[in-house]
Amino acid sequence: MNTDPTSLDRLHDIVVPSSAPWFPPAAAWWPILTILFFILLAVAWKRYLIWKSNAYRRAAVTEYARLSARPGVTVREYSELLRRAALASGLRTSVTGLIGKDWIQWLEETGGVPVPEKAAFALTVQLYKNDAVAADVELAAFVRTWIRKHGTENKTESADDTGGDKP
Repeated sequence: MNTDPTSLDRLHDIVVPSSAPWFPPAAAWWPILTILFFILLAVAWKRYLIWKSNAYRRAAVTEYARLSARPGVTVREYSELLRRAALASGLRTSVTGLIGKDWIQWLEETGGVPVPEKAAFALTVQLYKNDAVAADVELAAFVRTWIRKHGTENKTESADDTGGDKP
């Protein structure tokens, strides 16, 4: 072995330090991660509250699907479904006494879509003439649309997120 300190025989590779670990992060990351955690928690809580407040809507969509699957659905059955959904939506005091044109106007205001003429006639006149009046396609379509869209302008959840099959 060569004892000369400048000899090339004594040369060795450069020692590379190990890479910095990902965890634990630097101290500056802890407040940022904490803030992000609480923001995520607040968003999740808000989504849960919206989902919970739409439970009546999901139930009404399910009931609509059950009704529309069988033949001979009456105007009374669709009217009851509309009333129950309106009452369950938390608008009980503004819905309770409405009949006739006031009911139709309220449905238009809260549903965001106009009530078709045939549906308005069915809900104001035919409903009270006979229990067995068969509902037409326009009334069924309006009921479906109203259940899905009413009050959604005040909520962040879209009408398609209510769950259930899309009738």
